Amino acid sequence: MEDYKGTELLATKDDLRVAFQHQTVDKIGYWAWRDGRTNDIWHGIGTDLLDDAWLDAQGSKELQPRVPKKAPRSWDEKLRVLASSASMGVDAESLALSPHSAGVRNRYLPWCLRDGPLFCFTIAAFILLIALFVVSFLPSTSVQKGFAPVADANTTVGILFATEVLYSFLPALIGHVIYLLASSLDMTLKVLQPWAELSKNAGGAQPSATILADYAACFPLQSAWHAAKNGHWRLALLSLLATGSAFLPALSGGVLTTLPVSKGVVRVVPNMALFVVVLALLVLCFVGLVSMLPGRRNFRLPHGVTCIAEILSFCASDDLLQEPAFKNARERKILLDQLGINSPPIARSRWIFATGTSGNDTRLSIRRVRRYTELTNRPSGRRPPRPGGH
Repeated sequence: MEDYKGTELLATKDDLRVAFQHQTVDKIGYWAWRDGRTNDIWHGIGTDLLDDAWLDAQGSKELQPRVPKKAPRSWDEKLRVLASSASMGVDAESLALSPHSAGVRNRYLPWCLRDGPLFCFTIAAFILLIALFVVSFLPSTSVQKGFAPVADANTTVGILFATEVLYSFLPALIGHVIYLLASSLDMTLKVLQPWAELSKNAGGAQPSATILADYAACFPLQSAWHAAKNGHWRLALLSLLATGSAFLPALSGGVLTTLPVSKGVVRVVPNMALFVVVLALLVLCFVGLVSMLPGRRNFRLPHGVTCIAEILSFCASDDLLQEPAFKNARERKILLDQLGINSPPIARSRWIFATGTSGNDTRLSIRRVRRYTELTNRPSGRRPPRPGGH
């Protein structure tokens, strides 16, 4: 984990690639001591290099390292490499390493949650939705009366083929695009919601809503149920809407039907039951989009959490590595017991995303709340009131 220390404030994956270009090979799997000192077997991330170095530190002369040993690079050495790699797009602001700087702490936000794209999508969705309602229910253009297709009326077969493609395939395609956009927003929220909970609560948050939240790995309806249990109602709503929007391509493709009226003449008529269902889904999707406008500050991080290196960079603090709750937690039940899940709410462990306050470990990381003083060094901009203040 020494390789990950100091990388929590880097901006992009390219920065991480530069910092890890001389890193040893990490492996995940089952581990055991090669000298047979114990019969213990555990599962986790590790490297043979550290195994050899530990054995040598204990005076073992029987085993020779299978790979050349190299001392972990200090963060100062990594900084020199990063500073010399400006051509690779290393953010100079990252090198300042100040978790209390708003430009560093709140740097990252997915594109779909940024002000510009989110407001543009919301306004465009509102305009299109209003236009759809006006065109559908205005007396002069009511879809219930049907309408003439925009097609050549020379041959019936040609008319039917053209109208079927235009009024069946095109609505299905639009419904599929809406489903993909809703799914993208839903998955982004599932990934970031636990981190937002860690950053939001001044007194920390319970593990079930933070480090144990498994929204991104759940089935669609299951994620909505877990989010509702943890009080993440916006995520529960969007998860349900993303699941419901999966029916939009099929439903919208069957809303409009072409019916021959006379020789060479057809009319496009809607299935009003399906049409009302599609309109209801579109309105609910718009409501879910509007619900994303407020309360997005806590979703901001120094960098993304979309790969294992980005996640581990926020887990490399000494406090977390020495956390007793994770020691010998070889089964889920043991882990839950050590985290206090089965204890009364007041006795359960609480977790924050903050900087350390003791010793030299001042890194921005996931931490367990133990003392009130740990809450005074949060990089989120919240500070205790000054003496005499309110």
